[in-house]
Amino acid sequence: MLFFLCGCAIQTVSGPPVSTGTELVNIHSVQLGMSPEEVAKAIGPGLTIGYEKKDPQQGFTPLVMKQPLRQEKLQGPSGEWDIQYYYTQLKKSDGIITDDELTPFVFQDGHLVGQGWTYLNHVKSNL
Repeated sequence: MLFFLCGCAIQTVSGPPVSTGTELVNIHSVQLGMSPEEVAKAIGPGLTIGYEKKDPQQGFTPLVMKQPLRQEKLQGPSGEWDIQYYYTQLKKSDGIITDDELTPFVFQDGHLVGQGWTYLNHVKSNL
């Protein structure tokens, strides 16, 4: 019985490797001035967060989380900003995505004007 259970456990974790690093996506190719579509293309439309095997006769199917994870609009006297939050880092493998695992990308007039929490906080403090 114990041998059987070990065999099952090995099968469930023997799928394609999942990155164990803290950086989940490459944001280094993102440049100021890019459109939201260009940023999405550079980062990728989705992030593979795991694999599942529904049918023993078929291979593993990736579980893909859509990117950006969330979006918001900010309105101020000097204009409107579109904020897109991408899941970019894994801080703690606990099944919960927290703000410190997200990178905000700040767009104004359809172009990337800044990224990161420092830049977003600067924008919010000047609203």
